[in-house]
Amino acid sequence: MIELRAYRLAGFADVCRAPGIRHSGYGRYHDDGSLPTHYFALHPLGPLAELARKDGLRTWDDMLETEARVWAVRVIIQKSDDLLVVTPSNAMTTLGVEPFALIDDAYSECQRVAQAGRDNIDTAKIWQVPSAALPGTDNLVIFGDRQGIDYDVKITDPDYEIAACVVADRAMPPLEFMSCIRTKGDTRHRDFEERVRRGESFTFRQPIFNYFRVDHGLPLPEGPLAG
Repeated sequence: MIELRAYRLAGFADVCRAPGIRHSGYGRYHDDGSLPTHYFALHPLGPLAELARKDGLRTWDDMLETEARVWAVRVIIQKSDDLLVVTPSNAMTTLGVEPFALIDDAYSECQRVAQAGRDNIDTAKIWQVPSAALPGTDNLVIFGDRQGIDYDVKITDPDYEIAACVVADRAMPPLEFMSCIRTKGDTRHRDFEERVRRGESFTFRQPIFNYFRVDHGLPLPEGPLAG
């Protein structure tokens, strides 16, 4: 059994799309009319990076306009065969796509293989895939109906239940986060893109955060940490 902790951006009451409700738009691994497909980031900065990429938020001022609800979740995978780990080095053997398709601005190849995975009952219904929005990190894609339960409740049906809790409303990322994200048409991450094209891995390096920011009107805290 594998337990993964992940994060999701979802503005509705449940962390998961309601069972049986088809998508009315498209994403990397679902198309308009697809059955429920759930996306989770394995890195805490992932949900806001995905939001920035989806909505074309390129500056700090753009991010100030967001009202993001971030969830923390626990996902239990009963057998290793239930999880398909896709990397640039094995993209062709696991999904039959070129490595760059995993992070390309065009979604058609990923949508095609995702639908094939839905249609094949023998295909793992949880995929771990590279994030196009936060280079060097991974996302989980879960196909099929799921239901959120309280975070600290025991998961009794791992194929259906996801333990979840809202950890922030109207969440804002740290300013340093803006240098990490990769939006559509972004030209700042050529090294990441070239490594993926060659089927190589890329390591995410967390920025150094200024925890006591004064340039946004936040006063320094009192006490020993202020020094």
